[in-house]
Amino acid sequence: MSWNLSHLFIVLLLVIAVAYWWESRGSKAWALYHARQRCRSLGLQLLDQSVVVSRIRLQRGEDGRLGWWREYRFEFSPNGVDRYRGMLELRGRICTHLEMEAYVDN
Repeated sequence: MSWNLSHLFIVLLLVIAVAYWWESRGSKAWALYHARQRCRSLGLQLLDQSVVVSRIRLQRGEDGRLGWWREYRFEFSPNGVDRYRGMLELRGRICTHLEMEAYVDN
């Protein structure tokens, strides 16, 4: 098989897709870590032990470098019955913003 420019382009796209997928998995793990830590520090339960990405975009940081900005959603509970929502923003491994709905602790 002779390699031409179109073959190299396809391989390059595949490498980029795999790299993006791998980096996304790492970001989700960091988002879960930050949500878990916040819930633990407030004595809350992180429900379903999961976070879900809700938005992704490229954004320049304070240092001027371009990077991925992701927004994740999660649910928590003070008593294991009631469900409340939370949201966190992640830039790389850094949690830049985390907010949680007001909740009633019974």
